[in-house]
Amino acid sequence: MFFAQTPEPRLVVGAYRALRRAWRGPLVVATALPKGAESDALLRAAGFFRIRGAGWTSGRIDLCRDEDALWRSFSSGFRNRVRQADKAGAVVRIADDAASFDWMVARHEENMRDKGFSAADAIMLHALRAAAPADVTVLQLLDGDKPVAGMSVVRFGAAAEYHIGWFGPEGRRLNAGNALMWATMREMRRRGAAWFDVGGMREGDGYTQFKRTMKPVEYTLAGEWGSVW
Repeated sequence: MFFAQTPEPRLVVGAYRALRRAWRGPLVVATALPKGAESDALLRAAGFFRIRGAGWTSGRIDLCRDEDALWRSFSSGFRNRVRQADKAGAVVRIADDAASFDWMVARHEENMRDKGFSAADAIMLHALRAAAPADVTVLQLLDGDKPVAGMSVVRFGAAAEYHIGWFGPEGRRLNAGNALMWATMREMRRRGAAWFDVGGMREGDGYTQFKRTMKPVEYTLAGEWGSVW
């Protein structure tokens, strides 16, 4: 990752060469460079070789627009479900405290166990928050005073990214995904984030179809590259 959105090629090569020099032995990087021939050439110039070409795919939403323009950019279906959540009386609580994050991680672990998938574990998540507590925010959807869904969002420089989530049956009934995503974008925009990343997309996945109703600009990264020093 670089501070500039489009860093100069010499800086990219120099940074990856410095990374190789600092790491003695085999090294694998899942680079944040975009997929394409230009990134491939820069990584090879820095001394890396391709390991896996299937890179991370996701989508970004521009938060620099005014709120009305942002709202109009979504599909009509997305907007209608946000309105339905509002009419049902759902309330979004925004929290930065440790107890709320502990609650979110516990729901995430339950979700992985119940649905049989793997993702970032509790050790990784708690270490991330310990390193930058001001950059991790939890949003809960409340039905009365009961949390029925939740999301964690992480700030990376000018961007904010959807990280982990949990949607209980009552939350799904209240269109929690729509309500929480919209509340997240409004809050991150208020805090000065320029972009919101929807947190990963994969063809054939139902949640990816939901994310596309927000009309993000989709991207794919350059995959995994290796080096032996």
